[in-house]
Formats: sequence, C-alpha cells, structure tokens
Amino acid sequence: MRVGSSCLILILGLSGCSVSVATGAAVSVEGDEEVEPLNNEASPGTTAAWLKDARWWPARDRVFEKDGEWMIDVMVELTHEPPAGEQLIQLDWQLKTIYESVHAHPGAPPVVRPVPPDGVYRLKLRQRVDFQALVPVAPRRYQIPVKLPRKRGFQAGEYWLEVLHVASGVSLGTQQEVLLHSAAPSGADG
Repeated sequence: MRVGSSCLILILGLSGCSVSVATGAAVSVEGDEEVEPLNNEASPGTTAAWLKDARWWPARDRVFEKDGEWMIDVMVELTHEPPAGEQLIQLDWQLKTIYESVHAHPGAPPVVRPVPPDGVYRLKLRQRVDFQALVPVAPRRYQIPVKLPRKRGFQAGEYWLEVLHVASGVSLGTQQEVLLHSAAPSGADG
C-alpha cells in the first residue's frame, strides 16, 4: 500500500498537481487555487451572505436594574433567511459615562451624576442564538433577551454597543447608545 501511494503521489507531482494530506489546506490544480474551510466551519464569505443589510436596535433605550442585573432585549432584523443551527453573537460594550450616586446634603436623597470613566472600559458578552428556534416578532425580526449582571462588570451608565456575528466578524448595523440605570422608578417593571 505504501508503494502504491508513493507512486500515485509521484505521478500527480509530475502532472503539475499539488497534493495535501491534511484537511482544510489549499489545493491547487493547474494553477487554480481553491481553499477549503478548516474544521468544517463555513468560510467568511458564505457566512456573511445572510447577514447582508442586517440591523439591530435595543427594544428600549433606557434599561433599569433589578436584583443586581439589567435585562435588555436586542432586536435583530435580517433581510435574508438565517441558516439553521446556533450562531454565536458578540455584544461589544464600551462604557461612555458612569452614573455615580452621591449625597449632596446629609439626609437628602442621593443624586445621580454622570462621571467619565478613567480609561477605556470594554466588556464583551457572547451569546448563542438559534434564529430558526426563535419565534419572530415580525418577518425576519427577532427579539434576543440578554442579561447584564453587575457581578460581571456592568454598572449603571451610558454605553456604546456594537453587535457582531463572531464566525464572520460582520457587524449587524451600527454602534448605538444604551443607558443602564441603577434603580427602577416607582411603577417601573424593570
């Protein structure tokens, strides 16, 4: 068997074909090169096709804390049918302004004041989403609930948020501002 495979490699080598034993390597035949994706992952070109003209927005621009965490619904609208199976979505948060609670006078209720952060403060949160399993709120429009626990580093303030598809690196629309408030006003449902 070894002699047979050696002869085959020699014949192919003399005919101008390059042979690769490893999967996912580039294979060239008569000068045309074709790249196969590694580990059966879709190539970025095919993965990004269904995300063309996708956009996102927060269901509410102000989100109130409840029991040490914020719950935000990220709305995603796709113009193309999503693929079957789970997709990994990354939410990139950049803190713009911290809401700090201070007492102006003894005995007075605390006053919230905005304070710029002392440096660049970023948080990345990844979430698996199966668009086929979600019930769309409108044709190709999906509501994805996201928990933001204070213990994971989230704090009250203003954030820039960008939503990305991890496998392709495609951004879903543009970066937007989201406000996380530290206390729910009376009558708010969180």
